[in-house]
Amino acid sequence: MEPLEGQRKSYQDIMRKSIEYAENLEYILLFNQKKSHFSQKKVLQFDNSYMKDVHESTVKSFTNFYDEIFLLIEEDSLIFKRNFFNINYQVKRDNYDFDWEIENDTKTILNLKAYMANGKYHDLITDKSIDIEAWFIPSIPIKTGPDIFSGLPGLIVEVHLPKVIIKAIKIDEVTNDSIKLPDQEVLMNYSEYKSLIMRLNKKVKEF
Repeated sequence: MEPLEGQRKSYQDIMRKSIEYAENLEYILLFNQKKSHFSQKKVLQFDNSYMKDVHESTVKSFTNFYDEIFLLIEEDSLIFKRNFFNINYQVKRDNYDFDWEIENDTKTILNLKAYMANGKYHDLITDKSIDIEAWFIPSIPIKTGPDIFSGLPGLIVEVHLPKVIIKAIKIDEVTNDSIKLPDQEVLMNYSEYKSLIMRLNKKVKEF
C-alpha cells in the first residue's frame, strides 16, 4: 500500500469511528426555574486513552461544546468548564446574545409542539460567526437548552449547528433536581478567559 493511500485510509477510519462515537454520545440537561446544568452522560469505551482523546477532539470540532455548562437563569449568566492542555478552567460570563428570530415553522418533538428560531453567535475559539437553527417548546417555559443555547420563550430541545444536530430524546421529571454550582471564588472572569484564548491562538499561529 502506498504511504499516502495508507494515511488516507487511516484518516477515513478515524473519521468513521469519530462519527460513531458522536452518534453514541448522550448528554443530560437538569433544569429548574432558576438554573440548569448541561453535561456529557456517557461515552464509548476504547482500548486506549489516546484513541479516546483523538475521537473526543474530533467530535468537539463538530460541536465545540463546553465540558459542562451551568446556566443561571435569573442572573442571565452562565458558568462553563473547559480543558486546555490538561488544565481545567472554570469561567463565568454573561449569557450569549443569539439575536433570535422566531419563525412560523412548527413540528412535534416528544409529543409536544415545537417552534423554530434562527440565531447566530460569535465563537471565540474559531473567531467565526456561527449560524444556529433551534427548536423550542413554549409549553415548557424555561429559557434554557443544551450547552450555551438559551434565551427563547421555552425549553430548547433541538439545535442544528453547521456540522451536527443535537436532539432531546426524552424529558423526565426528577424528584431531586438539586444543581450544585462550582465555587464562584475560583472562577475566571470572561476578560481573563479571552486573554487566555488570544495567547493560545497566538502560540498556535507561531507554531
